[in-house]
Order: sequence, then structure tokens, then C-alpha cells
Amino acid sequence: MSANDEIKLEPYPFCKSAVVTIGRSHVRGARVGAWIHYGVCGNCGARGPTTDENGFFYLTPQAAAAAWNLRRAAL
Repeated sequence: MSANDEIKLEPYPFCKSAVVTIGRSHVRGARVGAWIHYGVCGNCGARGPTTDENGFFYLTPQAAAAAWNLRRAAL
């Protein structure tokens, strides 16, 4: 089972897609080899936030999922 199977993600409200996954990108800098995570709509490709309100990257799929779901609840 992958990490995406264990995390419940809310649908993307603008295109109404329920196909949402957690994407990741490699970043260089202070944390060499770090991965940042974000929600991605499987239909239109919209991406969720990569940082919190303080500018810190989401370093785990769970943190990215929580941010994705929080933003969906506000819409």
C-alpha cells in the first residue's frame, strides 16, 4: 500500500475531480536531498500549497494532505 492510499484527500472543487494525489519535488539548499509534498488534482493538474503560512515546506505527505484538505474546506 502506498502513502497516497492511506491519506484521505478532499476532491478539487473547481473541476469537481475526486482523483487527487500527493506529489513531491526535490529541493536543494539547506536541506540537501529534501522532498517537498503537495496535493495534485489528477484531472486538471492544479497543485496545492507547498509551504505553510510561515514559509516552511511540507516535508511529509501527511502535512501536505492536511493543507490540501484545509484549503478545500474553506472553499
